[in-house]
Amino acid sequence: LYVLDGAGRRVPRGSLGELWIGGLGVARGYLNRPELTAERFVDDPFTPGGRMYRTGDVVRYREDGSLEYRGRTDFQVKLHGHRIELGEIEAVAAEHPAVVECAAVVREERLTLYWTGHSAEEADLLAHLAERLPTYMVPTRVVRLDELPHTPNKKVDRNALLSLPQDAPGLPAPAADGDLETLVAGAWRTVLGVPHIDPDRGFFEIGGSSMTALEAHKLITSELGRPFPLSALFQYPTVRKLAAHLGGTGAVTTRAERRRPADRSAGDEAVAVVGMACRLPGAPDIDTFWRNLRDGVESIRHFTLDELRAAGLPEELITDPDYVPAKGYVEGADLFDAAFFDYMPSEAELMGPQHRLFLETAWQALEHSGIVP
Repeated sequence: LYVLDGAGRRVPRGSLGELWIGGLGVARGYLNRPELTAERFVDDPFTPGGRMYRTGDVVRYREDGSLEYRGRTDFQVKLHGHRIELGEIEAVAAEHPAVVECAAVVREERLTLYWTGHSAEEADLLAHLAERLPTYMVPTRVVRLDELPHTPNKKVDRNALLSLPQDAPGLPAPAADGDLETLVAGAWRTVLGVPHIDPDRGFFEIGGSSMTALEAHKLITSELGRPFPLSALFQYPTVRKLAAHLGGTGAVTTRAERRRPADRSAGDEAVAVVGMACRLPGAPDIDTFWRNLRDGVESIRHFTLDELRAAGLPEELITDPDYVPAKGYVEGADLFDAAFFDYMPSEAELMGPQHRLFLETAWQALEHSGIVP
């Protein structure tokens, strides 16, 4: 059994991947379906002469070595720049004691979870999902039904769910109270494209996402004339709470009240401030990198058989005479500080190591140039 990423590489224990099955019991293919056979039955790169089958199941290895099923790649969608496994949302929702059956769909660029089961508050179910999923995977709406529609073969009929009428719009939300609430509510209306904002409903409950949170943060910062951390949008998710927080962090100034910029002197000349940072094999910083270039230091690391076995590589691969046990190795690639960059740990898990290193070196490059990030 192999758990592989989209590039066909084994994923670390605990990370999500697609389940592939190899070995002598793999069939030759589907009867009279050559295209599907070519897609699902491929050569096994880990076993010379072997074949393996692509199941389409999203799984991960638990610490005890068992496999945990998390959904299907058939239900993978891309939303606001993120690739989302609808099956993973459903698996987390099904862990709530009130949920008997559920299905997640995308409607009008927003995630909606339909579910059946015992009585439960919408906020309670949303809180359950928010604690266990990255922000961009938390549904905008959760809708309880008496029963989910099914196809003749007893599977959830997702097309039927998409054809269900949307909830009728309610009465206009209560008006915001005070200048700061008005400012925040106005920014939310702009980025979410809605006419009314309830000051007591959460940003992500009414259709916000990680992307629109960035837009709202930028707009509010511009109107305030002073910065505030992006994490405040997550800590204080309603208009009323965010306005109260911003009101308590310093005097409020609007764009019109800002001090005009200082005049530039006639003797000013154009300057360029260059900041550099890198994390490369054998070079944790830019100074070490230049020294390695100057001194001709070999930065490719050669691994022993014991190190390769400890990393979980198959014996037939590491003993293959054509296999070269050498690779560039970046120290500390697994030490990403998710909280520092305002990411949830579950979001950081889904990032590639290059993405995490890019964020770290971008911050270091700004610091190197003398700019406070």
